[in-house]
Amino acid sequence: MTDPNEDHTGKPAAAHEGSEFETARTISPKDTGRRVPAGLTAQQLPDVPDYTIIDEIARGGMGVVYRARQHSLDRIVALKTVLAGRFASDSEIEHFRAEAKAAGQLNHPGIVPVFDFGEAQGVQYFSMPVVDGESLDNRVSRGPLDPDDAARIVMSAANTIQFAHDNGLIHRDIKPANILVDAQGEIRITDFGIAGRIDDTQSSGRQSHMTGTPEFMSPEQASSEPAGVSSDVYSLGTTLYCLLTGRPPFQSHQAVDTILAVLEREPVPPRRLNEHIPHDLELVCLKCLEKRPQQRYESAKALAEELNRFLTGEPVLVHPVGNIGTFVRWMRRQPQQAAVATGLVTCFTFMMGGSVYYNFELDKQRQVALAALDVAEQESSRASNLQRVTSSLLAELSSAEDGMVQALQYSSLGAVTAAAEALNDAQSFTERSTAIKAFDSARHKLPENAVAELAPVLHEFEELLRSNTTDDAEVAESSGRITEAARSLWQEATRDSESVAKHIRRSQYDECRSMLDSFLTDEQSGVEPDRDMLLRFIRGELAIVSEQDVFETSRQVAQSMAGNLIADAATVRDEMMQLHGLLGD
Repeated sequence: MTDPNEDHTGKPAAAHEGSEFETARTISPKDTGRRVPAGLTAQQLPDVPDYTIIDEIARGGMGVVYRARQHSLDRIVALKTVLAGRFASDSEIEHFRAEAKAAGQLNHPGIVPVFDFGEAQGVQYFSMPVVDGESLDNRVSRGPLDPDDAARIVMSAANTIQFAHDNGLIHRDIKPANILVDAQGEIRITDFGIAGRIDDTQSSGRQSHMTGTPEFMSPEQASSEPAGVSSDVYSLGTTLYCLLTGRPPFQSHQAVDTILAVLEREPVPPRRLNEHIPHDLELVCLKCLEKRPQQRYESAKALAEELNRFLTGEPVLVHPVGNIGTFVRWMRRQPQQAAVATGLVTCFTFMMGGSVYYNFELDKQRQVALAALDVAEQESSRASNLQRVTSSLLAELSSAEDGMVQALQYSSLGAVTAAAEALNDAQSFTERSTAIKAFDSARHKLPENAVAELAPVLHEFEELLRSNTTDDAEVAESSGRITEAARSLWQEATRDSESVAKHIRRSQYDECRSMLDSFLTDEQSGVEPDRDMLLRFIRGELAIVSEQDVFETSRQVAQSMAGNLIADAATVRDEMMQLHGLLGD
């Protein structure tokens, strides 16, 4: 992989944009004696007074960095200009000036300083020193770092960020690509293009758009909430996670899926990805990645002090969450379910004097009610987050394929098919009633065009339910026709948007592989796996978007899981491994 912080001749990196850079190929025109980026002429290079451009070092989404000579001081500098030049928008110019102003206000050896700032022929520019080194993004591309080296680098970065916080600035885009390591092994932080004032974040309300990089942004940034100093602490934690494991805590082929994971999911503990990570360092990393800002380290300085304790062999202050802490997290994320569960347990306690049969029936109904509430809560939360994030992303796009909006309806279609097929598993009248309610709820969330297209099979299925038939085969055939109709509807909606369909399908395949890995690992470890969640996913979203061979194999897995799982454990494991292989092809 080409070093994004060096040109093809091996020149050192300069302060640069937060996104990945394309290394510029250069030529040497005889009339200038300068190396000019391919596709440009010498006349197209910025003409900045007092500077002669030597060659291009790197370019990103908003800026270009050149190696240049400053004649007045006879020195080589990194000259950065807006990528669009004199055609830059007001927003691009505002971000560019903010970066120069923020870096210019901070006099710290760990921050790349600004030498000069100005405008020439309508082109904004500023100059910086050339940093002889590489970015952490490039370094980690060769594999995870030694845990002590990773802790030492992030400790230094945390002390530098604390200096910025003390001066009233929040970086808001800390990630490996924005941290350089010079020839002496010292870190230099760059790209203050979306930095904000601490005073602004404390007084402002909800933001109009997201800021930052999805894989490294905090939950409050992902939900467009004001991002304070704890947001930088979170991003320092994601950087530490990446250095230790070679990947960020959350990543996906689609930005929307990455953002949803940041909001909803807990990160995989780093030691599962790299067993050489010390336990104490894993605890420090996970504390930085807490969803609630008040549960993280209170400042970048506190994080730096904790990492210093680890490096000097002292006990760290953070402790494992434990079972009680895990339960408390669940109650905070699911307050309605927690309230219902607490109420039911209280009622159960007061009725202990009743008959054994009555208590048994009450407990069974409580479990059915909780399961139904859990399904409804998860689907509602996922739909709400998906709608919010999709709306935010689409607002920043100038255009999008018509099939995108229709393709995103696979979640609501999947909820209907999963609920319909769940009726086949109902063993009692209570369970059947609960499953019917879940089906009705999912159907009412369908968009109008989907209701119209699926009307015949939905009407047939509802008539079958009203007849109170005991013919399980007839119910299974009818629910199967709903699934086939929903699959056909989604395929027709995305027929003209093949790239969108492929991205969504790949994302769901990756998600299913991850769930199968967790299921098989829990089963082998003696932990009760989450069978219901896997069944809902296979019968729902995966059934809608999957190709025919994956669909048929996943149906067989679902059928086996819905049967006697204990007696046929070996068969189910074999079928799951077959499905796992198909998803990876």
